[in-house]
Amino acid sequence: MLVREEEALTKLQWNIVCLDEAHTIKNRGTKMSSSAMKLKSESRVILTGTPIQNYLSELWNLFQFLNPGLLGTFDSFMNKYILPIERDGVEERRSQLKRMITPFMLRRTKAEVVEELPEKTEITHDIQLTDAEITAYETLREATEQALQSEDKVDVNILAQITKLRQAACSIGLIEKGWKMGSTKIAAAVDLVEEIVKSKNSVLVFSQFTSFLDMAKTQIEARIGKDKIFYLDGSTPIRKREKMVADFQHGLVPVFLISLKAGGLGLNLTNANYVIHLDPWWNPAIEQQATDRAYRIGQNKNVTVYHLISRHTIEEKILRLHKTKRDLADSLLSGSNISRAMTIDDLKYLVGQN
Repeated sequence: MLVREEEALTKLQWNIVCLDEAHTIKNRGTKMSSSAMKLKSESRVILTGTPIQNYLSELWNLFQFLNPGLLGTFDSFMNKYILPIERDGVEERRSQLKRMITPFMLRRTKAEVVEELPEKTEITHDIQLTDAEITAYETLREATEQALQSEDKVDVNILAQITKLRQAACSIGLIEKGWKMGSTKIAAAVDLVEEIVKSKNSVLVFSQFTSFLDMAKTQIEARIGKDKIFYLDGSTPIRKREKMVADFQHGLVPVFLISLKAGGLGLNLTNANYVIHLDPWWNPAIEQQATDRAYRIGQNKNVTVYHLISRHTIEEKILRLHKTKRDLADSLLSGSNISRAMTIDDLKYLVGQN
């Protein structure tokens, strides 16, 4: 609406402009960001659970909206902070940036409200692929590894190959149209969902791949029935989305399949006491945001979170990166060591043999 009604909204002088889910304007080259920057107000406030999802450039854009000029021009910020921190790991620059932004932030972490929330259990559910699945996966992995050997930088083509490898870890059918042998991971997900529903509980099922979510939906429907499932992705109309959320919260439907990108934020789904992540995302903070659709204020039941990870695939490597690389946002907001942008060496590690 902000983009569509930009002319009308930017003509007005507002007392306060408050952006909820403000990471929506994190990319400075987008129409959404451009429209937000044109709003006129005496004061500006932003709310977000992920002030930095991937790169420091996102933080610069949020502060450019909040307090234009505080962090300088983008080029100067790039040279003074982004390159020294993300590329070179210069602790002095990280500390300096933190001192600049801290006076403008109020932060309440999950740890601070944990006493107000029930228990949460995280379970990594290992999936042992069939011999046929492993053979097909390894063929693709070897081709991807070979293609990476001569590369010295990350580009779109390389990322597309990595995406195919991640899809293959979910289901070979996502990359081979003639594949007839099914998906072990989907079979495991269906078993989990059926068990949860039989025990009179509710579950959220997330995937970043809508094609994989479609596959899972078809098989879950076949097992428990279409009337027990809601499905939400980026194409779901707002009104239908609102009705599904309301019906789910009232316990009318026990299973909610959700695209990570479309439904990982902004939904209150505390009727769910189970969460299943069908595949891992690069940044664990994004998965956490999705889990928080259920694990948030208003939740009065213990929550169990399953992470389905295919053994001996890139998914295991991604989990290792989660453990060895600290989150970029946390480093600035809490003081831990800074992470860096994904490098070509990271990608070569991800596609190497386990």
